[in-house]
Amino acid sequence: MKYLKRYNENFKGFANVDTSQEAFNRCQNLSEDEFLKILRENCKNFSLSNDLLYRNKEYSGDFQLFKPYKRRTIPVTFPKFFNRIEDDSNYPVKRKLSLIGGTNPSFISDLFRDKMASNINSDSYFTVYIVIPFDNSKIVFCPVPDLLFLDDRTKEEYVSGEPVSDKNFVMVEYTKDFKIPEEELSKLPGHKSSHSGYEFFTSSNCLLIHESYIDILNKI
Repeated sequence: MKYLKRYNENFKGFANVDTSQEAFNRCQNLSEDEFLKILRENCKNFSLSNDLLYRNKEYSGDFQLFKPYKRRTIPVTFPKFFNRIEDDSNYPVKRKLSLIGGTNPSFISDLFRDKMASNINSDSYFTVYIVIPFDNSKIVFCPVPDLLFLDDRTKEEYVSGEPVSDKNFVMVEYTKDFKIPEEELSKLPGHKSSHSGYEFFTSSNCLLIHESYIDILNKI
């Protein structure tokens, strides 16, 4: 797949850690009961009939609470743009504080296939979580499976020959009967086929549950 080839060619840049920042765990482990309590109180808009959101990350527990905090990685895609809008009230979702995920669990598993449990002999491995944003959280979607694919790479911070701007993203709220804004995304410059899904990011609180525990969500 050409997207994966391009991603893997640039993956080294995404893995760079900003050592000037103190390490901080943005995900707090929860018991099943704690998870369900927060789910019922803060995620009333969630349903398994909603379009689901996913994140692939290092396994560190089955039930977690994500709280926004500065990411400890050095961004390589549109860093000047996101820094410029960071304190602008018109852009309430802060990329550097955000949880970043995707809408296609198979695709995001492929992105990190070398780190998945099935491919490594280690206690440390990547795995897929279902992401449940708190009610009415603001979420930004990109019209591509990974933000890297939106960058022209021929000019600095350009998309389809034009400087990157808010016109290259769609922001929505996590409401009841939530659906991925595919129609709006399909009209944006640089849009790629939706077969591989779309990247999203949100700087709001979210619950995470390991995908193997999806049946627990039927309890709500």
